Amino acid sequence: MTTKGNDVERRGSDVMRALRAADPAGLADLTRTDERAFRALREGITMTTRDAQGKTARRGRRALAAGGLAVALVGGGAAYAGYDKWYAGGGDDGGVNCLTTWVDPQSPDVAKVTSGGPVLSADPIADCQKYQALVGQPSITDPVVFTYGGKTYVTPRDKVPTDAGAAPEVEADADQRMILRASLGDYVDGGNSKCFGEKEAAAFVTTELARLGLTGVKVNQQAFEPGAKCASMDYDPPTGEVLIMGSPDGISSPSNGPMPTPSSTSVPSDAGDGGMHDVADALRVGISEKCLSLPEAEAITKQALGALHHWPTSAVVDAKAKCTTVDLQVGGSMQVFLRGPSTTG
Repeated sequence: MTTKGNDVERRGSDVMRALRAADPAGLADLTRTDERAFRALREGITMTTRDAQGKTARRGRRALAAGGLAVALVGGGAAYAGYDKWYAGGGDDGGVNCLTTWVDPQSPDVAKVTSGGPVLSADPIADCQKYQALVGQPSITDPVVFTYGGKTYVTPRDKVPTDAGAAPEVEADADQRMILRASLGDYVDGGNSKCFGEKEAAAFVTTELARLGLTGVKVNQQAFEPGAKCASMDYDPPTGEVLIMGSPDGISSPSNGPMPTPSSTSVPSDAGDGGMHDVADALRVGISEKCLSLPEAEAITKQALGALHHWPTSAVVDAKAKCTTVDLQVGGSMQVFLRGPSTTG
């Protein structure tokens, strides 16, 4: 891996290793850290850029990953030690916000009682119960879904504010559309795993739509501008369209070709100590190139991610699948998507 972007990623990994070795968390008094600071820090690291139409600007992903590391390093130990609170404070940008009691979103205390993050499945209630467990909070009793201020919330039925909006409509193929977006941005063997030319990108999108059984999805393919060599692909949930456009060589994907396969045929034992590319390598060798059940793939994913910051893995049983599929998205932080059978063979 010799591209400039990869060098940045490797240097970032070296810095994080040094931080772990120094254990700056042990020197930080977190009891004096404002909850809003943790929330602002998390949002600063995990945000993704948007263009005027609200579409994800994929060309900024690598810069965001490096920028997220910079945000984490500002403030030293307190920022690094905040990792145990990443799932507190709720989720923006289409995510879920989970509470056992209602607190006004503008309240300075909201981060203390809210968990959440990006959606993990097509079921907001199931997602919130998982987030609650991850932050050590009790499950939400008699949970209901609603919207408030343009965001999705889950609270007990008797805690829903009187001015709440209706629950967001969940389409029958919502999970397939989620996986379509994950696949188009995937660093394991998907849209970001190599440099796709114009024709290759169009063929890849067609194959993925057929694999997922999605029909009626409009594909908006823009002609490459001079100097663009690699395709940038994304699915835009608000419009329901797939966008294919050109990006300068080496920006839309982590390398100018497929990422090298590790020499070992097993998952590297130190996969969790490296960066995004090490995680992608481990998932490719450990899951994509094998035929595993969903529980087996979850175990490999946990080992690959190690102590690196990541959102909870989106793991959903697909009884019709023979083997588990894996997608790795990176937009300031990492999230892995797994779909597969409970057992194989």
